Parts: sequence; structure tokens; C-alpha cells
Amino acid sequence: MAIPLYIFLCLYLVLIVVCLIFAFFNIYHIIRFGSLNFTTVFSSFLFLVGIIVTLWISYQWLSPVNWQEAARIF
Repeated sequence: MAIPLYIFLCLYLVLIVVCLIFAFFNIYHIIRFGSLNFTTVFSSFLFLVGIIVTLWISYQWLSPVNWQEAARIF
């Protein structure tokens, strides 16, 4: 039995979209309901930089994979 690797990629992309939705809600609530001082702006900036770095590293690791291959389970 073999599962195509692109199934795992699609699941991973769904998780990324869900995380980005939560991140946008988080940033919106910080900007809308938080006090705009240096600490909130700096923490929001670090949060966004962390997301961008994570997505970039993820892309670097996943781009060389041939997603047309199948993973054998048994």
C-alpha cells in the first residue's frame, strides 16, 4: 500500500492556512484592543518575523522533495 506524498503536502498547507488565520486574528486583536506602545509593536513585529522565518525554512526544506513519489506503508 502506498500513499502519494502530495497528500501530506496538502495536509501541511491546510495547517499553515489555519495557523495564518489565527495569526491574523491575533494581530488584529493586538492592534485593535491593545495599547499601542513600544512593547506591543515590538512583540507583534517579533511574532510576524517568527512566522516569516518559519515559512521560509519550511519552504527551503520542502522544495527539493519530489511530491509525485509514493510513500510505502507496508
